[in-house]
Amino acid sequence: MGSYSAILSNFTVIGNPAIIVREIGIYIYKIMKPLTLVITTYNRKQPLLTMLKSIERQGQIKEYNLIISNNNSNYNVEEWVKQNVSKSFFDNIQFYNRAHNIGGDLNIAFSFQLCKTKWMWLLSDDDYITLGAINIVLNDIMKYSEISMLKYSIDGNLPYLESFVNSLDLFFDYYIEHKYSAGEMIFMSNNVFNLDALGKYLGFAPMAAHTYMSQLVPTLFALIKDNALVAFRPNPIIHYHFSGSSYNSSKAEAGFANIITFLDLNKSQASKIRKLFRKNNQFPILLFVQKEENKYIKRLLYWRIFNSYYSFFNLRDLFYFIVFYVCDVFSIKLENIQTLYHRFKKINENTSYTSRA
Repeated sequence: MGSYSAILSNFTVIGNPAIIVREIGIYIYKIMKPLTLVITTYNRKQPLLTMLKSIERQGQIKEYNLIISNNNSNYNVEEWVKQNVSKSFFDNIQFYNRAHNIGGDLNIAFSFQLCKTKWMWLLSDDDYITLGAINIVLNDIMKYSEISMLKYSIDGNLPYLESFVNSLDLFFDYYIEHKYSAGEMIFMSNNVFNLDALGKYLGFAPMAAHTYMSQLVPTLFALIKDNALVAFRPNPIIHYHFSGSSYNSSKAEAGFANIITFLDLNKSQASKIRKLFRKNNQFPILLFVQKEENKYIKRLLYWRIFNSYYSFFNLRDLFYFIVFYVCDVFSIKLENIQTLYHRFKKINENTSYTSRA
């Protein structure tokens, strides 16, 4: 850590003693606790508590900071947490309560600004971390101090093969070649960010809230501009809780064309990200759009889907898109179309099997 006089010499140029003391405090704070866990939350009392309990049982409370970014929930989050966790654990939590609901995507994007440590682990309130996860992360951030982002496996999914990439093309290629899903790429709670390495790109996160994957934007920019290093880790540190709704993933998939424009991707890079997303079943995405009540937002989402999936003007894809749009205009439920599609597919498979026999 070095002598106190050596540390002080870094700040004497500021001049004001009060500022010097504050800066020294921040400097020591970063060294003593290199990691901050930031949980974004809105109106999820029990899931939030499940996440907190999964953190509390890890121990090591003196080795990390914990922030809850409350997006104006309809209950007293701080009081709820205080009633349900130990005092020692509660005393280690910092609460940031927004005066207004700014939307989930902006709450995520602004979370980068709440963190004062070198490393940040961004978490959703409806997931929970696996046993031993904090110890894994603490060991890795010491070992890979120059890495811009550590991306870990999700419990229950196919583990990541350990790998290091230093360009956006290699980042996309990793998911394509190893057949990992686009959902795993944009998943939030398995990312640990090096804010010192990403610092000059953090301001782009709020600007990219419309992409629905703003948490990745600083890293993607760093890959493009600086050939930053991203590490894929095989350790499953997070358990994804499926709530029965595909709202969040569908929202991201409906808008991923925005990331192509925002990052100004070249044709090859745009083709790769389309390839990743187009593997997914598009029914949940279209169902998500059909349930949108605001007509302006619905039209905007349809346009985003068209730009994302159908820009190559594949006639079959274009036909399906028109069918879905017409169904929506005439209030034909897409669930019925999906049922008919599966029935037709089954009949077709049986017919093919009979012909071969």
